[in-house]
Order: sequence, then structure tokens, then C-alpha cells
Amino acid sequence: MKQNLFRILLAVGLASLAISCSLHESDTLDDVFRSNDFDARIESPEGIDTKVYADDKLRVLWDEEDHISIFNKYTFNQEYRFTGETGDNSGIFRMVSDDEFVAGNELDLIYAVYPYQESTSIDNDGILTVTLPANQTYREGCFGRGANTMVSCTSDKRLMFRNTCGYLCLKLYGENVSVSSISIKGNNGEPLAGKAVVVSAADAVPIISLFPQATTEINLNIDVPVRLGTTADDASAFWMVIPPVTFDKGFTLTVTNSAGDTFEKSTTKPFSISRNTLSRMSALKVDFGSSSEPIESTLEEIAYYTDGTLVKTKPVRVMAKTMRGFILTDDTRTMLLYTTTKIEDIAVGDIIKVTSTFQHYRELPELSGIISYECLSSGDTPTYPTPTDITDRSDFDDDFFKDFQYISFRGALQSIISNNIGIGYIIERSSDDELLPFYTFYPYDYQNTDGYSIGDTVRAEGYFAGFNSSNLCIIITSMTITP
Repeated sequence: MKQNLFRILLAVGLASLAISCSLHESDTLDDVFRSNDFDARIESPEGIDTKVYADDKLRVLWDEEDHISIFNKYTFNQEYRFTGETGDNSGIFRMVSDDEFVAGNELDLIYAVYPYQESTSIDNDGILTVTLPANQTYREGCFGRGANTMVSCTSDKRLMFRNTCGYLCLKLYGENVSVSSISIKGNNGEPLAGKAVVVSAADAVPIISLFPQATTEINLNIDVPVRLGTTADDASAFWMVIPPVTFDKGFTLTVTNSAGDTFEKSTTKPFSISRNTLSRMSALKVDFGSSSEPIESTLEEIAYYTDGTLVKTKPVRVMAKTMRGFILTDDTRTMLLYTTTKIEDIAVGDIIKVTSTFQHYRELPELSGIISYECLSSGDTPTYPTPTDITDRSDFDDDFFKDFQYISFRGALQSIISNNIGIGYIIERSSDDELLPFYTFYPYDYQNTDGYSIGDTVRAEGYFAGFNSSNLCIIITSMTITP
């Protein structure tokens, strides 16, 4: 797989779960296989609620670079790689390396396990030992890579993979909530992850049993925190793979937000997860309680908050400065901090944390006002990205103006303005009426007009920062006179 183990496809209007074979009826195995190739397909989960999915059918699909274990009539674990494309339900698996052969005991049948793990083993009676992951990775609309353990048992080279576990879909919503992890555990200590044995037979449902020392909690890790929908109707879905189990005394969910706060919800009613079946819970509202403390977040996370949210940035670098604010950036995005407060001891290149209020100015997400700030380091010179030159560009789409892009342009200096917000320049890109002029603020650190004259041709670089009347506003980082 590229980033996730499976792709879930909701194929609207399918009449059945039947999967077409990847071989033509006239083909033989020898026509399409190398000597050690296997043809593999996947059974589809059952129990889809037609009230939610109408006539849609849920299917589990392969991703490129999926790897499996095959015990080819020997107890030696061999690694095979999927040769098809992401989205295929069936295709060819090919041995990763046949340079070295390690002998094993003979088996009557061929066994296969997804995903490949070096620790996966089989005994002389065909009983598999696998490891169910205690930590799963979030994927939008699906379960994560390596979460769904499947097995196959066959006498030939056609593998039908059957799911050993079931699926739980949680739906969460809340105001200003970004989720970074979710965990589930039974209130009676039911085993959920770790080493397990699987009994698999040809054309039979696999039976899985966890070892007594198994883990009793499954955690869903969310690398990039997910911003929840705000109502039950637009609740965000999270998938977990869980072995067949009955939570006799219910279970407990623990939700952690991007600030490290936790929300816990328990049910005491018995709840069962069945093999190969999707179970869902009603939408649950997540509320971490009111707090006057700001939410410490990346700029990307902040961009999805509700206007008026009190926030504290994680470390950000000051890329540009004017009398009315700063351009800030981190590894996730760039944002304007707009303020009328004159801050002398923050300089371009500094790394800071700032507490502010999030809001939108027109469609641009920005920080409004400085409540407090902390300078983490100073004296550095920022490295600017390669600018997008827009000198002759007139075909701007709406998306272009929804971010603080770093741009450059060349034009004639039309006027110089000095007022309470600093030194401003109006630069005409062209005499073409279709091209917008630019009203630009020079950085606060360079309040100096020496060397510039009306009519000069200049080349400017800087950050797009919205509109002033019909002009584009640019916070300039450099401006030079050109021939």
C-alpha cells in the first residue's frame, strides 16, 4: 500500500457483492502466472445498513505495494507483493525474493495472511499465529494500513482472502474540536490486540482467538488532527478494526484533542462486534468543556477554527513585518497576524509563539491582535520560497486569493504614500486595463523611500495580503530598481 492498507469503495447501484475474476474464461493459470505467482481477491464486508447507504455496497480493495505472507505447502513464511493497481479487488501477487529458500515442514494446503509480518507463523497442523495491531492509523473514510488481518486457505494458486475481524465506525462532532487520537477498551477487560491464533480452512470462515496476554485497548492514531464537523449531520467518521468480541459490560471511548485534552464516553450495555461486519454508533458530541486557556495549534489547524476562537500558535517564524502586523509561517502554512499595536522587539526572522484571536478577513484566515507573545529565538535570516511571478498574469482564479502566497512582479512606481500605517507604494504592472495595480506596504524595518523615484521600474517580491479597494495588497520583502 502507498499510505493505507485498503481503499473502501462505495459502488452505487451494484446488485450483488459478486466479484468478477481477473482471468478471462479462456485463460489458464499457466497463461498468466509465473511459477510462483498467486491470484488473490477479497471477500466483501456484510451488514451494510441500507438506511444509510441506500443500495450501495461496501467493498475492500487492494492498494499498490500490498505485501502478504504465503505458506506454499511449507511452514516457511514467504513474502509476496501485489503487482496490480490501487483499487483492484483481485490481482497477482509475486514473490519478493526467491534468492534464498529456507526449508520448512510440509503442509497439505497453501495458506496466506495479509498483511505480511515477519513474525507470522504456522504450525504443522495449519494453525496460524498472527499479530493484531494495538495501534491503527487513521484514514478518511476507511480503516488504516495494516489494520485489517485477512487469511486464505486453498489447494491451488487462487487465494480468496477472508476477513478475521469486524469494523466499528464512530461518528464524532463538536465545536472547535480537532481530534488527534481515539482509543477503545472493554469495561470487562476483553482482549482486543496482540498475538492470536487463526484456524483457516478452504471455503470456510476463519476463526480467530487472542492469547490470554493480549492487549485490552486499541488506539487510532491521527497524524494530522482531524477537525470535527459541528453537527450530527456532518459528523466526522473514524474507522477501527476490532476482532470478534462481545463487550459484556460495554466499552469506553477516549478522545484526545490536538491540545492533549481528553474526552471520555462509556456505555454499560453489551455490544458485539462480528467478523466481516460493519457496526456503527450514533453520532456522538465531543465536548472538552469550556476553558479560558487558548488552544495551542499549528497555523493549518487554526485556519479551520471558528471565528473568535482564542488560539496560541506553536512556534512560527516571522517572514515579514509592517506597521499593521506580521507574516507568520510554520511547516503547515502561512498566515497574516494583523495588529494595530506597535511591536518593536519582534523582528523578521524571529521564531515566536503568539496568543491571538482567529478570524477571517473576507475569505482569508488570519490572526487578529496580539494578546501575548514569546520570542523563542532571534537573529536569523528567513529563507523565502520561490515566488510565483504574476507580472503579466490576469487569469487569477478564486483559490489564488485564499492564501498568503509568495509572489513577485515588475512594474512602474506610480506613487509613494506615507501615512499612519507606514510607507506604501502603488506599482502599475502594465498599462493594460485588465491588469490590477498593486497597493503595497514596505516592511516596517525599512521605512525609507531614499533611492526610489516616481516612474522607476521596480521588481518586488512579497506576500499577497488581501485587497484594498480594487488594488491587491502585497507585504513586500524586497524591491529593486530594474532597467
